[in-house]
Amino acid sequence: MSESTSPVLALRYNILSAFEKANESFQARLQAAVEQGRLSPEIELDEQPGIPVAPKISRESRGSAAAIRLHVTYLEILWAFIYAWMILYEEGVQKPLLRGESPAQIDDRTPLLSRARELFEWALGLRASHTPWPAHLPSPENYRSSEERWYGEKANLVFQEATSFMLVHEFIHAEQRHLDIRAANPPEEVILELEKDADNGAFEALVNPMLGDTEKLSKGWAILAALLSSYLVKGENTAKQPTTHLPLHHRLEHMLRGLNFEGEAERSYFEYLISLVLRHILPRDLDAQSPSVFDTAADAMTDKLDRLDGLKPQA
Repeated sequence: MSESTSPVLALRYNILSAFEKANESFQARLQAAVEQGRLSPEIELDEQPGIPVAPKISRESRGSAAAIRLHVTYLEILWAFIYAWMILYEEGVQKPLLRGESPAQIDDRTPLLSRARELFEWALGLRASHTPWPAHLPSPENYRSSEERWYGEKANLVFQEATSFMLVHEFIHAEQRHLDIRAANPPEEVILELEKDADNGAFEALVNPMLGDTEKLSKGWAILAALLSSYLVKGENTAKQPTTHLPLHHRLEHMLRGLNFEGEAERSYFEYLISLVLRHILPRDLDAQSPSVFDTAADAMTDKLDRLDGLKPQA
């Protein structure tokens, strides 16, 4: 198999470093899991382009060390999602709001916005058919302007933490011997509890409860982007597909609650971001049932979450 030339691989060592240093004590936990034979010391990076696969952990046999695998197309989607939505949200929504303008529709009034949207549309198409990263669009290795570079460097930092969140989630499965439990074919409710444990463990590894609202902004971007971008990996029906994970929108709601922003501005910032991303990703008939105006960002987010709850599971 040929190795990928994806520009996202320029950040591969940054990803590993962020994972190993998720917090002050995490390296010791990693080392212990490796020494106890629960975890392989190497993360497997699948560089073969193709339909995206979310990070996962597996082992060859009971008693063997589990290995975490990352897929290059997943990393492409995650970076493109973070970069594009940082610009679409900051330039297309937040700045107009600060100027007293209505952000009813994110338009393409500037090259910065239009190129971010084009990158997002490319990422949306990857789950159906893989195409190489367009050379003319922003990437970790290519920016057309100082503005793009500024957002790109912010996106790099969030991307590293978002990937770290997903990797720590898989690590928890190895550390806590979840694979042994799953091998016994337990009931679905037990599987879901294991996933809750992994989500909570990853959250606790990345988010120090002593952090203030400002310090938690980048953590919020990373964790929520890791989950929101999963809709691009698996499709909109992920919300209600039979799965061994909790519905994505329930996980989003849980993580936002866990961030526990004290200020209304910070909380509303992410509530509105979630509502807008879901509006762009989910079926049009779902959004068509929504009011055109909401009193608060919380109302906008709750509307989307409620409509997701009303979707019928996909066979």
